[in-house]
Amino acid sequence: EIVLIARLAVAESNDLLAGGAHLVDCLPHRLQLGQTTGLEAVEFQNHRLNPVIAGCMFSGKTDELLRLLRRAEIAGRRIILVRPTVDDRTRPELVESRSGVAFRARPVDDSSEIPAIVSAERASVVAIDEAQFFDPGIVEVATRLADLGKRVVVAGLDQDYLGRPFDPMP
Repeated sequence: EIVLIARLAVAESNDLLAGGAHLVDCLPHRLQLGQTTGLEAVEFQNHRLNPVIAGCMFSGKTDELLRLLRRAEIAGRRIILVRPTVDDRTRPELVESRSGVAFRARPVDDSSEIPAIVSAERASVVAIDEAQFFDPGIVEVATRLADLGKRVVVAGLDQDYLGRPFDPMP
């Protein structure tokens, strides 16, 4: 069983104080904090590692997500980026970071729509932005896609404005 979404332990790092986003590689029974070197498939007990990019607002989560997607694009991977339709801060067909980097996206009303979109696009890399706005089914969808061999990258807020966990994010 792959553990894709997990609670984030507080890291003892000045990066948190600086507001930096952290890439969390979710492994069965442990979490590793650190930077990614790209989207190469890593096997762990016959399961793919699927990064979850979690952090506070303005921490660079979307920039990191788009950086990973650019690397996958350069590698010739078929990519689909989905975003919740409730996030109407930018055009629905685009995910754009505050630094101005942008990537085409598919707006989705419900997480149950994602597998059909991935199948139709024949994508090998599935990116999910603003995951905190999706229904709780996003965890099952992401896990099922990973079990099918898809590279799944999830980004979103890990806490609300009161510092409470922002489910379904870690």
